Amino acid sequence: MITKNLDVVYFVSAFPRNDLRYSIRSVAKNLEYRRLWIYGGKKYDIQPDGYVRNMQQIGANKWDKVRNMYRQVCMNNSISEDFIMFHDDFFIMKKVNEIKPEIRGTFEEHIQQVESKFGDKLTPYTSLLRNTSKLLEEQGHTTLSYELHKPFIFNRQKLLAILNMYSREHCIRSIYGNVYGLGGEKTHDVKIFNDDPAFDYKKEPILSTDNSVTVEGNKHWEYIMSKFSERCKYEHLP
Repeated sequence: MITKNLDVVYFVSAFPRNDLRYSIRSVAKNLEYRRLWIYGGKKYDIQPDGYVRNMQQIGANKWDKVRNMYRQVCMNNSISEDFIMFHDDFFIMKKVNEIKPEIRGTFEEHIQQVESKFGDKLTPYTSLLRNTSKLLEEQGHTTLSYELHKPFIFNRQKLLAILNMYSREHCIRSIYGNVYGLGGEKTHDVKIFNDDPAFDYKKEPILSTDNSVTVEGNKHWEYIMSKFSERCKYEHLP
């Protein structure tokens, strides 16, 4: 889908890391879009086109918080009907004006990838993948994994319907993609890990970072910061 008439919506934790600043700079520099929104927390000098403060929800677990923010976006008629879901560890490294559906393959393939790389370290995550795959299969849907560390385009009304139909902990973007039959080209993930020397990250138009990467002196993080060293229009000095 062409992005120039779509809003970018960031889902950010209550107390964001410095990733957010560079992610926003990358969007302002390299992505065609309409307006930029932040849901969650932000640094004091960052002033997006739209901001909804959504701090820690007492008693809510991670998934409840995520679903609550999604639902707030769906109900906000000031946001474009189709919007680009963004996180603060996504970076647009080259000019982008279109975002298409992409998949990691089937859930079975995705789980095999994760287990071959991390072993049993990510058991709760693979359980989430398996539960989502099982649910989709039981309902007669395809079981493709859309769980890539990249921006994803949602329609607000369609997403709200998904949130109303599926109330448990599931992979929301994969439920959405399979229920609505988005299809998509199979591709690799773009999240940078320090122990993956074979990943040629400098060729990628979009990157994502692991928390272990975004530290001073890390070569991957230094590369990303060097590409976005200048302030963008959303940063205002006090």
